Amino acid sequence: MTAPTQRTIELMIKQYTGEITPAEQAELEDLIAQASPAKQQWYRDMLDPLKLAEAMAFAQGEDLAKYQQQWEANARQQWKEQSRRRLHRSLRWAAAAVLVIATGLGIWQWIHRQPSQEQSRAIAGVTEDGESFFLLPGGEKIELGSLTDRPTKAGNALLSRHNNELICQAAYTEGEKPGNIRLFVKHAIYTLLLHDSSRITLGQRSAVQFPDHFNKGERVVEISGEGYFEVKHKLTDADTARVIIVKNALDTLPQHLVEVQALGTRFNIRAYANDTRTRITLDEGSLQICKNTTRIQLHPGEEATITSTGITEKHQISKPGEASAWREGRILFTDIDVTTIMNDLKRHYDDISIAVAPEVADEKISLHSFYNKPIGYLVDIMKKNNSNIAIKMEGNTIYVTPPIRH
Repeated sequence: MTAPTQRTIELMIKQYTGEITPAEQAELEDLIAQASPAKQQWYRDMLDPLKLAEAMAFAQGEDLAKYQQQWEANARQQWKEQSRRRLHRSLRWAAAAVLVIATGLGIWQWIHRQPSQEQSRAIAGVTEDGESFFLLPGGEKIELGSLTDRPTKAGNALLSRHNNELICQAAYTEGEKPGNIRLFVKHAIYTLLLHDSSRITLGQRSAVQFPDHFNKGERVVEISGEGYFEVKHKLTDADTARVIIVKNALDTLPQHLVEVQALGTRFNIRAYANDTRTRITLDEGSLQICKNTTRIQLHPGEEATITSTGITEKHQISKPGEASAWREGRILFTDIDVTTIMNDLKRHYDDISIAVAPEVADEKISLHSFYNKPIGYLVDIMKKNNSNIAIKMEGNTIYVTPPIRH
């Protein structure tokens, strides 16, 4: 297995920094498409903000040899089902590739670039024990476990925590330029209370970037993963109503970019980097979805599905609240494609692998249960209730294939 080409990595760097040209974007997509399945998976992982953040967290402040040992130990846990020889070969290649990204081509320096640049893109990650944390524009890391009810000064903000609610209060001088704070959560659900009283509930393995204070212009928040937004109509009673703009722009390829303009509303957005579709479901109020040159209005009880080709579907949902049932630990998928459901299970059950046959990747199936159930129990439910697929679990791997016709 050969390492990723330097040209591919260079283009990925430009992708992350927003400096890639349309021609280079097309070249990157061609290079990824021509790569082996193993390389394609690695490229997708590096577009997953959580996995990239884990690699970066290992790299900070460590010499290269120690970093590689740590990264290999972590990867060994993820790939323990592979044969010893294949595992060793994969680890050497993957660790070397991450080292190229983290050191030789300068992503780490880019992460800590000066706040005066157009956009602060501080990447937050997770510690080895699975705890989540904030990362501030200047690079300071604040683990959520260290926060209490007593506010902690964090740049131009005050951060505190009460159980699973995170509170961000503004602490800035009038006229000061906002800086971006990024938050990752891993194995928990957290609600973030912004200083304008808007709330964002983040699902597992999700990230959000937000300014430490809002100026009088538009409010912009970026997300990767799943989030439930409860948008405050305006900052104060005397303030004029202002739109909040939510983008799935964190670590997302340009062709997948979606913009949501909301005003006094409640909605769910599901925009994981390794999913082929972004889903936006409106519970209350109204919002506008913008994709390329297309704009649609969403009304309560409606859901929009967006792919790289555009807004492909808008429909009335049959079961209100289903899209945001994850906030209560429930799994409620009705007529959803196999790939989306399998990706969701992989995010919640770390020790499993997924193998989906291409023929059934887009098959619509259903799964209704709870995330605290054993994975084998969920596989049995899917096997019983979905005749259009064959599903089985061998060891820690779930296999989904076309059904056997007799």
